[in-house]
Amino acid sequence: MKNQDFISQVLAIVLLSWAQVLVFGQIHPFSFAFCFAYITVILSLPATNGMIVNLLISVLMGAFVDAFNYTMGINAFCGMTLMFFRFNIFGLVKHQTKEEQQTTFYTLKGLGTWNFTVYTLLASLFYTTIFYLLMAPGVDFILKNLIRIVFSTLLTTVVIICINFLFFRREQSI
Repeated sequence: MKNQDFISQVLAIVLLSWAQVLVFGQIHPFSFAFCFAYITVILSLPATNGMIVNLLISVLMGAFVDAFNYTMGINAFCGMTLMFFRFNIFGLVKHQTKEEQQTTFYTLKGLGTWNFTVYTLLASLFYTTIFYLLMAPGVDFILKNLIRIVFSTLLTTVVIICINFLFFRREQSI
């Protein structure tokens, strides 16, 4: 890994973690949607880092967000699970071999608008479903959880697309 790539990855991780805590964590319209913008890093980490490093980054970012949101490790677990299943989710969108996935840039410009939107939508749906089922399990909360899952997925997808549109170049993964 080049030194510049490492610095840009660390900078993106730090900035998006703090932005999640200070800005995006405060966005919850009508208490039915929550923005999980920090998963932009999880979705964009290059496969060349290795799965162990990417899982560690995901857990640490989730734990950082958990520390400020008092969610008792739920974001850390959801982030780790999303990272673990990220290639499977991407496989639903674009059928590629493992070798092709290693060289893919998981950004808006790297995947194309349609593929990135579907990839982000599916990943956000996966993440929010796990998050809300762990936050409020039980039959009593099914309707409320379904509404939160749908609106949080849509809000998170729109924010991730905007972040990618504004900050990432074609040849750049986080």
